[in-house]
Amino acid sequence: MKSFKSFGGKRGLLAGAAMVMAVVMPGAAMAQEAAAVDEGGIGEIVVTAEKRETTVQKTPIAVSVLDADAIRRNGVNSLVDLSSLTPSLNFAQNSVNTIITIRGVSSRDTTEIGDPAVSIATDGFYYQRPFGFNDTLYDLERVEVLRGPQGTLYGRNATGGAINFITAKPGKEFGGFATVGVGDYNLVTAEAAVNVPLADNLQTRASVYMQKRDGYRKNNYAGKDGDDADAVSARFQVKFDPTERLSFLFSAQTTSIGGVGPTFYGVLFNGPVNNNVRPAIDRDGSVLGSPRQSIDGTNKSIQLTATYDFGIATLTYLGGFRNQKYRQVRDLDGVVKSDAYFLPSEDARDWQHEARLTSNGDGPFKWQAGVFYFHEKNNTNTDFSSFTNPINPGQPVARFAFRYPSVIARSKAVFGQASYEVVPGLSLEAGIRYSKDYKARRGYSNTTGTAYTGIGNVPTDVNASSSKTTTHFAVNWQFTPRNLLYVKRDTGYKAGGFSDVQNIGNVPYGPENITSYEIGSKNRFLDNRLQLNVSAYRYNYKDQQISQFNNGFTAIFNAGKSRIKGVEVEAVAQPVPALRFDGSIAYLDAKFIDFLVSNVQYAGNKPPSSPKWQLGAGLQYELALGDGTLTPRVQTHYESESYLAFTNFERERNRKFSRTDLMLTYNAPDNRWSLQGYVRNLENKIVITAASASGLFGAYTYQLAPPRTYGARLTYNF
Repeated sequence: MKSFKSFGGKRGLLAGAAMVMAVVMPGAAMAQEAAAVDEGGIGEIVVTAEKRETTVQKTPIAVSVLDADAIRRNGVNSLVDLSSLTPSLNFAQNSVNTIITIRGVSSRDTTEIGDPAVSIATDGFYYQRPFGFNDTLYDLERVEVLRGPQGTLYGRNATGGAINFITAKPGKEFGGFATVGVGDYNLVTAEAAVNVPLADNLQTRASVYMQKRDGYRKNNYAGKDGDDADAVSARFQVKFDPTERLSFLFSAQTTSIGGVGPTFYGVLFNGPVNNNVRPAIDRDGSVLGSPRQSIDGTNKSIQLTATYDFGIATLTYLGGFRNQKYRQVRDLDGVVKSDAYFLPSEDARDWQHEARLTSNGDGPFKWQAGVFYFHEKNNTNTDFSSFTNPINPGQPVARFAFRYPSVIARSKAVFGQASYEVVPGLSLEAGIRYSKDYKARRGYSNTTGTAYTGIGNVPTDVNASSSKTTTHFAVNWQFTPRNLLYVKRDTGYKAGGFSDVQNIGNVPYGPENITSYEIGSKNRFLDNRLQLNVSAYRYNYKDQQISQFNNGFTAIFNAGKSRIKGVEVEAVAQPVPALRFDGSIAYLDAKFIDFLVSNVQYAGNKPPSSPKWQLGAGLQYELALGDGTLTPRVQTHYESESYLAFTNFERERNRKFSRTDLMLTYNAPDNRWSLQGYVRNLENKIVITAASASGLFGAYTYQLAPPRTYGARLTYNF
């Protein structure tokens, strides 16, 4: 436990522990007294964060949960919205690819070989490609955001944490809803779901979602605005219970994404890059070059979940197939020039299988064990091109080319976790997982600058293997029915791989490893009307996979060590049924302590997307209006400054900002229909989600979070 003691020195650890205990102990007497009172106030939410059903307040993990009511109440429609409501969660972009950071841990490698640092899954089916996440956020039962390494139950690529989207499931009663929405930028949305029971043991549910919107970025070529939205998605589920012990859930989903897509904002410069200045960014952007940027993507998946209850334990199988395709015309410089375009195309096919056996009952010994298999085959075809061809105007001329018809990622794992209640309320818990990963790539690349000639093609046939045993140890003390204290140690691991480096070829990089120490508490006070959760943590992070962008190439290197520590506080207060407050505070102290890249030492710099402070607050009050209710709500999110890259240059700095939303919702009697009006990002500040600069392009380039928007949505329930 030597590393745990170094949580900012002994005084830092004692301060963190003292904060947790200061929250817990004074409320113990109140909680014991309240246990005798009828349940009321804040409701309980059932989660599957530990791959078994528990209530969120009795789950010894730092987890934030939004159930269906909270998703509607907060107007969650995207990952940007989710990051505003969850402590220590940050959102960034690399064009169409989503980058999630939790507690300062992220992966900037969005290439075909890269892996995310935060595991994202829909109903347990893992996403390998960081594309199309936003289009799963409809007809949801809840969203679970797990903070900290989840290396035992979730395995590979969960060094930062995990986000689980749980869809609404078929039920035994006929019903559903339909929602339409309109807003500025010619926004039109539609969402609907219908639940149709066919028999006592056979139910179906169908869901659809559509969003179309003009772009936030004006002045695009040929009159089309960038950063637009054009998505349609549908999901169909069948639940069949042939016996009381045996159950099947089948799900199929298809999503189509089009339009201009995410767009860079460019600022031209002459001479070398000036790293010490962040240029003024015009939110409207500037006129882009020809041709117009575009995106065309599809995401299709099928899943099967089967369970059989043996009495003493339940066997669960989860399997599925996902096909993600996309191609894009991407303007890299964000200005009127036509000589820097990225033309990626991917066709990724994923297979996933997991089988686990989980103990039943409320006895002192609880356990689960399982096996996991994941296989992806990707076909990629990518050019870095110019459209300044004097012979064939409007036709691309490939400067660099990457043709990889076979890109393989494979992962196998075996895992187990168990806990034993040694005395009433006090449990010891341990888990272990062995993971083995393999990556391979076959094809050729051409980085001569004249790839269109076909001269200089370099064959590629490379692979990399890595493996790791990750562990979990915890002591959990449920010392009253409403007070939980936990202390734990977890390890996490992200598989190694290889990069294309200009004039060098394939350069391998190793796996990264993280060890986490955490103490936390979860509490209900004041007759179940105040919820207060606190956690303090420290990470030792080694061999980080760092993404470095240089003249059109993204290369990954293992670089040294970093130290991350922090404290999180989440609170919910509901003193009377009509009034509700929710808030959070996240303090993060993250920095590299040994970080040598290209003979430059970056020790002391902050990891990307690691603001020291994040604050969130929301307040709502439900007013009677006739036989219905009118609920105004205000919520705000504040972040201190952060950087979008490990170099911490001024041009990469995200300045401190706040983002405030206003909502007014009318609910008709018996919740038959509702009408909500909203304004998002009241401050309308520019918040950057990507930052880069290149002498090859001659431009600083940025991506931006959405500006101020407003709109309304009408929902009818049946």
